[in-house]
Amino acid sequence: MVDKRSGVVDGVVMCHAVRTGLVPTPKPHADPVRVAETGRRLAISLAGKIKCRKKAEQTRGSRGVSG
Repeated sequence: MVDKRSGVVDGVVMCHAVRTGLVPTPKPHADPVRVAETGRRLAISLAGKIKCRKKAEQTRGSRGVSG
């Protein structure tokens, strides 16, 4: 489906168009600000996951649990 506000074609429609041989409406170029914001959020999320994983490993090690 096409989002009438942004003119972006939904991925489901894009896949269907490819399978049926229809030529889909090309997606507009991504907004650089949105791309940068998404990348920043992803980096923050990954940093948080790494921090949690390290903390969990330290907690396991301090309890003296042997494998």
